[in-house]
Amino acid sequence: MPQYFFTFQFWEHTMFAVLGSGLLYMQWGRSKLKAYGISDFLSHFEMSERTRLLLGMVIFIAVGTLVAMGVGKPSTVPQAFGAGLGWTGLAAKPELGSENRNRGKK
Repeated sequence: MPQYFFTFQFWEHTMFAVLGSGLLYMQWGRSKLKAYGISDFLSHFEMSERTRLLLGMVIFIAVGTLVAMGVGKPSTVPQAFGAGLGWTGLAAKPELGSENRNRGKK
């Protein structure tokens, strides 16, 4: 296993990627953010709505962190935070509200 995994820098960057992904989820939430159909996938399992929401959030943040660290390869804390926020550009699609869908129509 590479030495990089045992460094403070790796875990520091990972935690800031987690923070970025978590803040993104808190800002957009399940209702506005569709990432790889996590919500749709979890709806196939019999569990309470609260458990489904919590598990969806955990999966979203975990996938976001993995994508941010793997694709973004941040070398500084701000880059790790930005990668955590920005991973959805690769993997998710925000659901547009009606005001955005009707923009430009008269």
